[in-house]
Amino acid sequence: MDSVSDARILIVDDDESMVRVLEIFLKAEGYTNVSTTTRSRFALPLLAELGTDLLVLDLHMPHLSGFEIIDGLESKIPVRGRAGRKAVPGG
Repeated sequence: MDSVSDARILIVDDDESMVRVLEIFLKAEGYTNVSTTTRSRFALPLLAELGTDLLVLDLHMPHLSGFEIIDGLESKIPVRGRAGRKAVPGG
């Protein structure tokens, strides 16, 4: 990654309009590598496939909640903090 604007960002939200708004906002701010999905079940495979630097995650989704996605990540990467739960310093 040459600059912050090259960060690989993945947006996961079951609300299609929210995904679109976030994607438009990030691209308007100069972020060039934004991927999205409205299907929470695809989040973990996409994270691995894309080598994501930043995850924007809805916590309340059908099928697989954002909390369950975070739990699936914790065994693979350090989780710095979580909205709606007590922050976990340094993982």
